[in-house]
Amino acid sequence: MARAVVLAGGFGTRLARPEGDVPPGGLSPAECPKALTPLGGVPILEIILHQLRDGGFEHVTLCLFWRADLIVEHLGDGSRIGLELEYSLTERRLGSAGPLAAVDPGSEPQLILNCDLLTSIDFDRVLRAHRETGATATVVALRRKSRLDYGVLELSEDGRRVRGHVEKPVVEHLISAGINVLEPSVWRHLRAGAYLDMPTLLQALIEEGAAVMPFLIDGEERWIDMGRHDTYSYADEAFRREPGRFLRGPAGRGLLERVKGSDSLTGVWP
Repeated sequence: MARAVVLAGGFGTRLARPEGDVPPGGLSPAECPKALTPLGGVPILEIILHQLRDGGFEHVTLCLFWRADLIVEHLGDGSRIGLELEYSLTERRLGSAGPLAAVDPGSEPQLILNCDLLTSIDFDRVLRAHRETGATATVVALRRKSRLDYGVLELSEDGRRVRGHVEKPVVEHLISAGINVLEPSVWRHLRAGAYLDMPTLLQALIEEGAAVMPFLIDGEERWIDMGRHDTYSYADEAFRREPGRFLRGPAGRGLLERVKGSDSLTGVWP
């Protein structure tokens, strides 16, 4: 049975929402946890869960913290999505890896992802790639370019002469997408109730010589981190414009059929 863990304990108060677009049940932005933040009227967590179901995942653990009751009430046991949902609740924030200590590591690798991502990535493909490489951990990554706001100097080896000057260069980075696959052996690094971020956990694996492998996102796939005002608005617009790009399988199409008649969502339907 393919298993996944979604880290869904974050606050949603920093996210501006389009006028008239409200969370499920008419919650105010101050009441709504990040996981229930709507894109085109559909909570982002619900989009992710339908994507996981279409990726062949059958069991999903939701790591919750703030307003966990609202999420449990909205999703129930997951049967309407075709998933077996398990809830893991913490009493305080434990970082992006700490909550995993309370999750059963099982005997097979698990996909771990943040709940504030709108992506068209095939999660099953990520899990299959992990198995094929024999990695201890797989980090989904993508290339991003950024322009520095300053002129950059290149100095000689002794630091006494300027050898070059480039005005506001464009730098390419390989960034983490907030999606990882972890083997059960990784759980030995976790401690119940201890704060731990995913980069710290991955660095510990690297330093002990474990195989930490990248999975590069195809340039055709979409990935939007909706954790800021501007990127949330961009994600909302992208989902409204092309919902069928993000919900392509039977479960996703079922979700689209439920909401396509509403005024909140328009776009290209499969």
